[in-house]
Formats: sequence, structure tokens, C-alpha cells
Amino acid sequence: MDNVKFWLKEFPDWNLEARNMAVGGVALGLAVFMGPNRLELTQLLIDRGAKVSTLTHTGGSVLMAATFNEDVDPDVVRLLLEHHRNVNYQLRAKSMKWKLIHRVAKVASKMLNISNGLLKSIAIDSGATALHYAALRGDMEVVELLLGEGADPRLKNDLGQDAAAMCKSFPELRGVLEKRERKMKLRGTG
Repeated sequence: MDNVKFWLKEFPDWNLEARNMAVGGVALGLAVFMGPNRLELTQLLIDRGAKVSTLTHTGGSVLMAATFNEDVDPDVVRLLLEHHRNVNYQLRAKSMKWKLIHRVAKVASKMLNISNGLLKSIAIDSGATALHYAALRGDMEVVELLLGEGADPRLKNDLGQDAAAMCKSFPELRGVLEKRERKMKLRGTG
């Protein structure tokens, strides 16, 4: 935090939307992606003009980066949701390079029946939502938070998996998601 404050003081016009070369990540997305205790840093970056709505070249959102973090703080997710309400955004590659990579991964995953590894991970990402990532990690608190904000558990990634399919190792969480899906179906709501 001290380093970021110093940097922003020394370079007050620093472009917080400058992207890295590999995936097009920006400061806010990278800040929430790894490590615990990110609330103060997230708030600082937002206050300095970082956009919560920025997408990477891979199509990932800042909210997705936060929900993918093993150490995510639910308060960080709440803060992000206050500034960007698209809780049901589905990952779609933005650059031609990443569109091709996602397509190859999807085809390879289906045709070669790959059950793990990098290709499978990339294939799972395409079409995923923040709810998919929270479910994949088994984070009940974040899943319930996203559901409370209107996340749709029926949305499927490009491999046809909904959030419940992502949490096979977490039967309680799977039950919560399946129950929400049944309620939505009965009510005819989205």
C-alpha cells in the first residue's frame, strides 16, 4: 500500500488503465487478483480513477479477477459491485489472439476429452461469470453475495457448465446453487 501511495504521489497523472502485454491486465484487476487484504488498495485505486468496468484482452473483468482470488475479501467484491453492476458478465475474449486461443482450447478440450491442465482451464474460462469462479473455489460467502446481487446460476460457460457444475468438490455449495436455479425456474425469473 505504501508503494502504491508513493508511486501515485510521484506520478499523479499515471494511467491506471495502462495494460500489461500478456493479457491486457490493468492495475485494479491485478491488485484484486492475488493476495489478501486488498480492500484499502482497491478503494485507493478506485478513488484515483481506476475503472471497475475495464476488461482484459482475455475478456476477464475486475470482478472476475477478485472472485478467482483464493484470498478474496467479500468486502472487496461488495466494493466492486457498488461501482459496476454487471454481475452476470460472461468472459468473452477481446483480442483476436485470445479469441483464437479460447477457440483452440475449447475444441481441444472437447475433441481430446482433456480433463485438466492449461487448455482445460482456458476452455472453462470462456463464457464463465464471476459466480463460476467463486463456485469453482468453493467460496460460499462470495457465492451467496453474488446470488444476492442477482447472479444467475443458470448461465453456462462455453463448455456448457453452469456454476453448480463447477463446484463438484463442494456438495453444500452445489446444493445452494441448484436450489436457487429451481426457485428461478418456478418463478420464471432471470
